[in-house]
Amino acid sequence: MSDDPTSQAPTDETSDKPAESGASEAPAEVTPLAAAEARVKELEAKVAAAETEAKNNHARTLRVAADFENHRKRSAREVEEAKRSGTQSALGKLLPVFDNLERATGHLDAATDTKSLLDGLRMVMKQFDEALGKLGIERVATVGKPFDPMVHESLQFEHHDGLEAGLVSRELQAGYRQGDGLLRPALVVVSKGPDPEAKATASGAEAAPKADTDAKADTDAKADTDAKADTDAKADTDAKADTDAKADTDAKANADTQGES
Repeated sequence: MSDDPTSQAPTDETSDKPAESGASEAPAEVTPLAAAEARVKELEAKVAAAETEAKNNHARTLRVAADFENHRKRSAREVEEAKRSGTQSALGKLLPVFDNLERATGHLDAATDTKSLLDGLRMVMKQFDEALGKLGIERVATVGKPFDPMVHESLQFEHHDGLEAGLVSRELQAGYRQGDGLLRPALVVVSKGPDPEAKATASGAEAAPKADTDAKADTDAKADTDAKADTDAKADTDAKADTDAKADTDAKANADTQGES
């Protein structure tokens, strides 16, 4: 064994050197203040974005409101224009009727022929009906039709011999409709059917003349029988008188014959 101390123990070359790190250094510790500042900056950025979006939404809302208001005004003008156009169209079709009616009434004072005047008014009424037809307006059917509360308005009920109960018997005011819409209902009177009391009275009235006729027939028959009996009795009396007269004549003739002898 050697006495050299270097040969007895190995030399530690790393004992006097600092340790080398095989990993990266750990991040520096974040302080609460730095975290709060970062959070504030983040919130400020979100607030700025929200404010920008709010401004954009507000501007968009204002534009939509302005567009809606313009549309409302434009629609109102179009509705008024449509009303005015419809009124002008209706009046254009009705004015000729008014002109003819005005001409007819202008001749009332000087009119001497009533029939001609009535014919003229009937022509005006016909022209008025034709004008309503051009506007799509038609008269509501009433008399003889079943009562319909959708187009008829009943003012009263009455008995009617020629109509069943529930049918319209009279029209008091005409009703008009345009397409499926009702302009005004017709004012009508509705039938309750035949009057039972009037029917019973009529039956009694019919029976009374029949009884009178039968009584008169009996009286006439009795009078005829009595007249015939009187005629027969008169005939018998006349025959007897003729026989007696003939007997007297024969007796007188015999007496005269005997006297001459």
